[in-house]
Parts: sequence; C-alpha cells; structure tokens
Amino acid sequence: MQRCATTIRLWLAALLLFSAVLTGRSVLPMPEEITTAHRWLADHLGQEAVPRPFSFDYDGQSSTNFLKDWKLARSSRALSNQRTEHTLSFTAPQGELVCRCVAIEYEDFPTVEWTLYFKNTGSNDSPVLSNIQALALYLERSGSDEFLLHHQVGSPANLTDYAPNQTWLPPKARKQFAGEGGRATSADLSLVEPARSCYEEALGPGRCRLDVTPDGSTVPHSGFPFIRGLGS
Repeated sequence: MQRCATTIRLWLAALLLFSAVLTGRSVLPMPEEITTAHRWLADHLGQEAVPRPFSFDYDGQSSTNFLKDWKLARSSRALSNQRTEHTLSFTAPQGELVCRCVAIEYEDFPTVEWTLYFKNTGSNDSPVLSNIQALALYLERSGSDEFLLHHQVGSPANLTDYAPNQTWLPPKARKQFAGEGGRATSADLSLVEPARSCYEEALGPGRCRLDVTPDGSTVPHSGFPFIRGLGS
C-alpha cells in the first residue's frame, strides 16, 4: 500500500433532540429544547462521556471497549454568535491512528451535528479499521409498549414520494434504510423518529445506511456502511 496520509470523512447531519414547535410556517424551538440539546452534547461528547455516539472496529476490537483508554484532546471555538465547534481527538496508545470528532453546537436550534475523521499518523500500515458507525446511539423506553418507528419514503419519483410510514419494532426486529442506485434518498428518507421526542437524520449521498434493531427496551442506531482498512 502506497504511503500516504488517509482521512476518512463521515458526514452526519443534524441530530434533533426534541420536536420542533411549528407556528404558521416558522420553526420556533422552545428554550427547554435548546437546553436539552446542550445537555445531550455534554453527556455524549463531553470530556468524560461514555459511551460516545459513534463507534468503529480497530484490529478486530470494538471502540466501545478501548476508546476510553485512548489519549483525548478536546478543544472548542466559536464559529459565530450561534455556533460553537467542539473537537475531540482520540489517539491510539502507540500513536499510529487518530480519530477526530468535530461537532457543531447551535444556540438557536436544538441540533447537534458531527463529522468523524480518521488519520494514520504512523510510518507503517495501521491495523484494519472497519465497521465505522458515525452514529451509534442507544435509546431506552419505559412501559410495555414496543417502539413505534416513524419514517418516510424517499423520492423514487412516483406518487409515494415522501409519504409517511409507521413500523412497530418488536425485540430482535431490524429495519434498514438505505439509498438505491447511488442516490441516498431514492428509496427511504433517512429521517426517523424512534421515540416521541427524538429525531435523527443520517446523510451520506449514495453511501448512507441506517439500521434500527431493538433489543428488549433499547434501540441501537448505526449510521454508515462497512469500511475496511486504513493505509499509512
């Protein structure tokens, strides 16, 4: 493999934490929704947050088992009056791989978005990097009712474009959203509502996949296709 610095960029669009309040044609989030979004970022992307809302396999091991042991450098900077950028850089113990998560926090809308970057900073090929999930999120429910997933048809260019759907998710069921023909939303719109007040959207033209698999009272969400290898 030719020696080069390789960066894999995985884009994840907005994670909307609470339903928007509609007034006429305007979207007016409530102050408590903004507060909830800030709290969510602190809980999931703060200095000591565990687990992180993304995952990957490295040398056959899941990052959920080792990422907490990697060196973490965290910084923040204001991009504007309404946007703050938070950067978390995780470095492997031997220093051969850096996983960088760049998140944007908004002051005027209950949204958190982030992008993952991977770079081999060593002089040799890294171990195999695979199963990169830019979004790996667990949601819990209370009560005995099963999860009801609200989702929409994408744009197959017919009368069903953007039609709403509902799918009950009993334990061990699996619902997958993916594009067709190289188009990210030709079959499904990758905006789902697995809980009453939690939205998520994963975008990656032609390469987006969203899996929803309930297990008892928890739904794991994972966001991008299997990717193997990262050369130096």
